[in-house]
Amino acid sequence: MIFMLSLFFMVLTFQQNTFATEPHFSFEEDFSLPIVYLNLVVDVGSVHDPAEKLGLANVASSMLLRGTQKHSKKRFDELLENIGGKVDVRTDLESTVFSMAVLSENLNSYLELIVEALTLPKFDSEELAKVK
Repeated sequence: MIFMLSLFFMVLTFQQNTFATEPHFSFEEDFSLPIVYLNLVVDVGSVHDPAEKLGLANVASSMLLRGTQKHSKKRFDELLENIGGKVDVRTDLESTVFSMAVLSENLNSYLELIVEALTLPKFDSEELAKVK
């Protein structure tokens, strides 16, 4: 599956095989602030959880933000903070939404981190224990 994000004449394309359905990026331009806000909506929510694994979508989406194969959770959080970025995730009945914000001057670095989180999650057992 290929995702595309077009923003301010920039196109980001990356491969992602984790999600069963294609997510949707949305954005809104507001040139009065030097901040970019993004929402990534993935059409997978708690309704898709197997009966024997209720809460799986919520745990999985939370784990995407708890470190990558390249960075521990602590380091990943530090990198986001250093570039003025943040990301929150919530899992609803039918979708999972990643709400993101970053200083516009650091958009490229931020998107690299987000792509890393989505494509190279670590799923560390210690972090998993904290989420459960």
